[in-house]
Amino acid sequence: EAGEKAAEETEGEKNKETEPEKKKPVETAEGDIALKEIVLSPLKVLGLVKSEGDSRSREVSLSRVYGEIAVQKSKMLSVTTSELDEQLDPIDIRELKLLPQEGFLAFRYFNQPVTLELASTRHKIQDVVETIILKSLVEVVVSKEGRSTYRCRYLMKSSERQQLKVALPAGMEPLSITVAGQPVPLEKADQTQDEEGWSNYFVNVARDQASDQSFLVSLLFTKAVPRITDSFGGNLNLPLPRIGGVKGENVVVQQLKTAIWVPDQYALVNVSDDFQPEYEPYLDGVIPRRGGTDVSGNFFDSWIGASAGSLIDFPTEGRTFIYTRLGDSSEISVSWWKLSFYTWVLSSALIVIAFVMRKTPWENKVAVLIFLVFILAMIGLTNADMVLHGLYVARFGILALLAIWILYSLAGLRSVQPATYPNTQITSGGQTAAVIPPPEIFDEFEQNRSDKEL
Repeated sequence: EAGEKAAEETEGEKNKETEPEKKKPVETAEGDIALKEIVLSPLKVLGLVKSEGDSRSREVSLSRVYGEIAVQKSKMLSVTTSELDEQLDPIDIRELKLLPQEGFLAFRYFNQPVTLELASTRHKIQDVVETIILKSLVEVVVSKEGRSTYRCRYLMKSSERQQLKVALPAGMEPLSITVAGQPVPLEKADQTQDEEGWSNYFVNVARDQASDQSFLVSLLFTKAVPRITDSFGGNLNLPLPRIGGVKGENVVVQQLKTAIWVPDQYALVNVSDDFQPEYEPYLDGVIPRRGGTDVSGNFFDSWIGASAGSLIDFPTEGRTFIYTRLGDSSEISVSWWKLSFYTWVLSSALIVIAFVMRKTPWENKVAVLIFLVFILAMIGLTNADMVLHGLYVARFGILALLAIWILYSLAGLRSVQPATYPNTQITSGGQTAAVIPPPEIFDEFEQNRSDKEL
């Protein structure tokens, strides 16, 4: 008997353990959670009941029953009827008479009792993008001293009402931070969240505007960059700020425009594949023109849709190279040339080629030019910007090459003399007159003839 009781107790404990497991919500593969079923029983109206202490009272049964049921639910839940009672008639919410016309499901009934069984499912909460950057404008002025000044303006909509996380390049020095035209402090985030080459900050975005209204965030800071005057060319990597942290969590950037100012003696000849250059070098007829443009610091105010927004001036100098892309990027990589150096190199090379081939036939010269044009066209399929800049810096060498070849060709034509012939006399009638040799020309011939006869 003791063993049977112990077995019963053990089995009872197992049942107690399994009962909660049966009641646990079941999670589907899509992440939805099926909750328990709910059975609803409306109040049953009994009518009039005869009271024992009152002789005048009597029992009166109900002659007619009419009731309504309205079901309201949370937006995160999906509610369905697992098994509908035959006495319940589903109706539209607008047909409710006794209850407010609000809710998700509505029923009416004419008999009692009735039960309503509901099955609810809680859907997985989908993260919603908190910040949408409509336009992102990053302006960078690169100086000869190895310093770059950044002005970053973001036209955005955000549901964030307190602080916005921003990842800035490590080693930067902030100058001005404004939100909707008002200066705000830049708060340093926890250093444990920083990644290599980046520092996280928080910007206070508290404002009076509604969340669906766009506002402007402006960041102005300086950062050290490699000195472009130390060499005649190279690559320049410029990190770009990231709204929402390095990974840009819950932030979407629709379009990004980057403007880079460099000294006039330099040119940006190539950019990473993600960016599309504006104001590319081009051929004005047969004359190559350099890329970039000359604009001031307020040139892009109309594009961003707001004024500068910073409390400190943003001075610019040099030539501007503008690049655009869809979406966000953590950096922009450009290649630069010192124009005077590459002009000397390419022009000198073309002059040497001109002297080497100065006496070569023109068909060979034209064949060499066709071959060079073909090579440049193939390179231009993937790097047209660099090819056009190469034509620009080599323009003096191209003119010198053509001038040398034409000069030597003209000189070669003058060195060829026409063949000379003895003058002949022509009569007035158009016939050639007889040529009479001098008398003494045959004396030696007659003397030699007489000697032979003897």
